[in-house]
Amino acid sequence: MSAATFLASIDEEDMARQSFGDKEFLITLSDEYSDNSLKDNPLDDSMMNLLTDSPYITDVKSIKGCSADILLPDKKEPSSFREIIGLSDDEFSSLSNNLLSEEISYQELVGKNGILIDDTAGMLKSWEDYSVALGDVVTIVSASGKKIELSVVGTIDMGDTDYNGTYFFVPENVLSEIYPEKKNFNTEFVINADVNQLPAAENVVLNAIGDNPDIQFNSFDDALSSIKMHMTGYQIPIYGLIVFIAIFGIINLCNTLMTNLVSRQQEFGVLQSIGLSNKQLYKMLRMECLYYVFGTMAITFVFGTAAGYILCQIFNQVGVFGKLHYTFPFLQVLLFFAVLVVIALIYSTLAIRYCHKQSLVDRIKTME
Repeated sequence: MSAATFLASIDEEDMARQSFGDKEFLITLSDEYSDNSLKDNPLDDSMMNLLTDSPYITDVKSIKGCSADILLPDKKEPSSFREIIGLSDDEFSSLSNNLLSEEISYQELVGKNGILIDDTAGMLKSWEDYSVALGDVVTIVSASGKKIELSVVGTIDMGDTDYNGTYFFVPENVLSEIYPEKKNFNTEFVINADVNQLPAAENVVLNAIGDNPDIQFNSFDDALSSIKMHMTGYQIPIYGLIVFIAIFGIINLCNTLMTNLVSRQQEFGVLQSIGLSNKQLYKMLRMECLYYVFGTMAITFVFGTAAGYILCQIFNQVGVFGKLHYTFPFLQVLLFFAVLVVIALIYSTLAIRYCHKQSLVDRIKTME
């Protein structure tokens, strides 16, 4: 029951929001474009205007950045993480609550030739063997080969923002130092739309993109579909295990009932010899069976509910499956209880028939 509770409590939409964010659509430059970053950027003002002019789209936010070789402290080889995001004064101000280190102003970030690093997920530690420390010097190699040294002035957590997945953040003027000839540093358009007009809004976005191979399109619906597909892969083996355990428990219950019936033939015979009718015997067997069944139900309900709740709280701490909203698995429990009731009814009928196969004298002599 705890496994069924866990599966019923998974909020697939919350998982999709956790990975995709609060936006509805995202258009980004393709990996192929990154290899030729001086090429005309298709995420330009004309596309921005086309999107913002649509009545179905409520907001479009541009994210500026570039890719470059990044040398971490005491490392001779460039980092495998090459994406750099440039922040404007307004963007930096909106992220003040995300700073993990001491507060710093945008002017200080620019004046100190600083860089912010987000390694809350531990990717730099795991993949680059680098632990972020304030005062470290990170070197960015520009398009011309010039080395730009930046001082780590703060750490930041971008996990709940549109910048999630990027680890290096600089003032936007640094982008021009890396690529002096480049004018347009847009790398993503984050798009929100009227939730009641999503199909129309998606058509607007797709029409704006056209068949441009340098642009990739992603939507929340795509992310949700992907999550559901992956969750199906998890659910099938877990439900298979649940069914296996349920069948094993039912077989064990049937074995207990039948063993009890066979071993008590003499007792039933004696009771009937002193006046117990077949109807009363049937009623007694049915009540005993229901006692076992309802006892099983009570234990399953009490301990299964508690175990399911605890399991949800544990996975909430881990966060792998997003925010779990405790949901009692009514359908699964009702199905299991219905099977138990059916077993009770079948057992009662078979028990009477089994008793009728032997005479009263034979049943009394059974244990002799």
